[in-house]
Amino acid sequence: MRAGQGLVSFLILSICALLTGLMIWKGRETLPQVAPPIVTSLEVIEVRAEGQHAHVRSQGNLVSQNQITLSSQVEGVIVKISPALKNGGHFQKGDALLRIDSTDYQQALARADAEVAAAKLRWEQASAASQIAKGDWEAFGAMVATEPTRLMFKEPQVEEAKASLDASLATQSKAAKDLAKTTIRAPFSGKVREEWVGEGQFIRRGEAVATIYDDQHYEIRLPVSLADLALLPDEWRLPGQTVLQPLSIQLRASIAGQLTQWSASATRLSGVIDEKTSVTHLIGFLEHNQGAKPTGNPSALNPLPGVYVEADIQGRYWPQAVRVPRSAIGPNQQIGVIQEDETVLMQSVEWVQGMNDEVIVYLGLDDGDRIARMFNQIPFDGAQVTPVAITQSTSP
Repeated sequence: MRAGQGLVSFLILSICALLTGLMIWKGRETLPQVAPPIVTSLEVIEVRAEGQHAHVRSQGNLVSQNQITLSSQVEGVIVKISPALKNGGHFQKGDALLRIDSTDYQQALARADAEVAAAKLRWEQASAASQIAKGDWEAFGAMVATEPTRLMFKEPQVEEAKASLDASLATQSKAAKDLAKTTIRAPFSGKVREEWVGEGQFIRRGEAVATIYDDQHYEIRLPVSLADLALLPDEWRLPGQTVLQPLSIQLRASIAGQLTQWSASATRLSGVIDEKTSVTHLIGFLEHNQGAKPTGNPSALNPLPGVYVEADIQGRYWPQAVRVPRSAIGPNQQIGVIQEDETVLMQSVEWVQGMNDEVIVYLGLDDGDRIARMFNQIPFDGAQVTPVAITQSTSP
């Protein structure tokens, strides 16, 4: 009996001791632990506000400003063809490209010369007769009571002879022009794209001889989206407007494995917007003298019609814009700007356009601001950082 009571007492005391120890452990105060501040190393760039041009990228094919189909204005047998009148042949303005048998036209001119001489004789005879009639009237007219008539002075005969002379002169002029047209000359300097005739062939009036083009002056139609029009100067923003200031264009083409560049200029916009693509076209102009080489590349090739080129159009100018790496731009067009206390401020900016791995920012940054080069390396807004690898921003 006493053994059972002792066991109960032991259990009660053990439980009390356990509860007392638990209460003492729970009653201890836990001191707060302060985590050391996290300082992140961050690559930054010190930006410089400088004048920046926007650039519009486009592409197209070169075409000659003047390509025509050369046709014969008279008919006859071709007796001579210039060696230049072959596909790819080069010629100068005024060169004789083709000659047609001129025998018939020489004879027609000789007959016209004879008709002019005869008509001139008749006119001079009629004029002399008229003068004689007028002299007789002055001498003896007082004896006649009637007034003189035009027929008495032989004026109708003079007018008929003069009209006949004028017609003969017109015939002579036409015969001389037809004779000159038996030689087909180049209306401008250029090259032959295609020819369709041969020596000994009979050619009719109006028949095509060859297609030729001017190799000194080229045009290119460059598609520009309506959004990209905002990157051009003010006077260029409405299609069809009169443009006062030409735009500079750099053209690049790969020909025979060689990168070739030419400097061109834009002179106007097309007057319409394509209803299917919602783009308009900027008309570029490339002037290139035969034998001259494009600027800055003495080994470059001459431009050719039809060659595909990529174009870099120099657009609007912002005097206080800066270029920053594309990696510095975060969501909602934010950039991490490093403050004087080495903390990061998320700041919104407005940028014009991205160009490869750079972005032109024209509002939101000041000259000398330090920005994070990689936006995704910023821990959070207001984070303490250690700036490293400070470099200047890239100039245009």
